[in-house]
Amino acid sequence: MNPADSLLSKLQTGIENDGHAVSRSDRTLDWWSGPLRQRITASKPYESNDISVTSIHIQTDLFRGPPPSEEIAKELIDLSHTGDVSAIFYDEKTGLYKLGIRLTLHEENYDWMNIFIIRTAFLQNSTALRMVFSFDAPNGLSVAESASPKGLNKDKYDSNLKEFTQAIRKAGASSASPWEGKELAFIKDILGDKASFETGINEMKQLCAIVKSSGITFKVLADADTKHPFWGHGLTIMIMCPNKNENSISPTRILTLNKDHCQPTEPRNATGFWLFAGGELAHFLFLPNALHQPALTNIIFLEKWGLALAHLPSS
Repeated sequence: MNPADSLLSKLQTGIENDGHAVSRSDRTLDWWSGPLRQRITASKPYESNDISVTSIHIQTDLFRGPPPSEEIAKELIDLSHTGDVSAIFYDEKTGLYKLGIRLTLHEENYDWMNIFIIRTAFLQNSTALRMVFSFDAPNGLSVAESASPKGLNKDKYDSNLKEFTQAIRKAGASSASPWEGKELAFIKDILGDKASFETGINEMKQLCAIVKSSGITFKVLADADTKHPFWGHGLTIMIMCPNKNENSISPTRILTLNKDHCQPTEPRNATGFWLFAGGELAHFLFLPNALHQPALTNIIFLEKWGLALAHLPSS
């Protein structure tokens, strides 16, 4: 069994054992936690450095409504400030606003990546439920409820969601960060001579750098002991990009950047989301302690840095 088939089968067994409705095809798994559908899709394998790689796309429905106006987009961007690893975007084909993330899977990373993907899928689902039921829907939008194939075992669902949420919060309750030290040292090494680093801070836990690349100045912030309002402690990475033309980065443009970030044609990991930070365009990611994997920071930061360079607005 190839890694993608193994992952989908493992997910299907676990979700069905938890009493949720599942619909499975060859490369797609749909399941319903409460009224929201999550779709997990495995792309066709492609070759990368002589390795057969599959992109795993995880998307959870949030809201139903018309294409984003600037007002709707702004409200969604404000909502995303309570988020973590997934981006909010608009899917024109379905008329739905969704949370999305994409991760790459292959034989060499399967042992740890399959764990990260499964935890991320449940994290995204829990975040979606919190966003649609703990906050008012943006004006003109409604919750994207859909009917599961066999209805909802509400008692089982409530119990599972509570158990998962408690596990994430328990891992985030301590400020003894699994991300500190070596993880931040790797980011510092990647930035290298192009960066000037702020002094007087605990370099084991925090990093603040001004980076000049191709004549452009970026600000990179990493904090191994960020406290999320819902998930507790974890790692934050934020790259702030200069905005050459303030009028070119509207709220709807941010949602478009998020959609481009999640496109299934891109053969790379896509974690985190675009937002405004202090009036600047920034790419943000929060990883709860429960999602820690030793190789994760290295891979994600390399790709985030490349993403910031590739998506820098030029007009």
